Amino acid sequence: FFEMPMPAGVGASPIHVATRKVPAAAPGAYSPSFTYRMDLTPTLHGVTPTDLQAGTELVLGVSGVPMDSAGVLQGDLEVLIGGALCANITETPGAADFGDNVSVMTCIVMPTAAGSYPVTLRSKSRGIADPKVAPLVSYAVTIDTITPAWGSLAGGTLIMIKGDG
Repeated sequence: FFEMPMPAGVGASPIHVATRKVPAAAPGAYSPSFTYRMDLTPTLHGVTPTDLQAGTELVLGVSGVPMDSAGVLQGDLEVLIGGALCANITETPGAADFGDNVSVMTCIVMPTAAGSYPVTLRSKSRGIADPKVAPLVSYAVTIDTITPAWGSLAGGTLIMIKGDG
């Protein structure tokens, strides 16, 4: 297993492999390379809504992902927000319009820490969508309960706050 950094552009890049700091040798004149192709790169065109909390249905416009006869290849895509995987990724035509030749997907946002995050689209077979153009979303703090709901006028009451974010 090894990872290569994201290239500056498309095209072939040489591969250098080393084990325990010893470079691997290629037989004869063979020079191993890997070719980056835009047509094989997943694209995340947009998301809605951008203000999220756990349980929100997120709508995504995606292209460049593998398809089968039923549509987007199930089990190939992952959506991450703040490191948390989005659950139940489903193709949902008509949920939003992100343009021509763009598949519309939905997923359920899972709990994560409050903050602003880029949405990461990852195809297990094709790689990660360009993070430089990833849409940003905000994950809000939600408060479900405060107990007790009353206390002394002078303060000092210990309270418990339950929620998410």
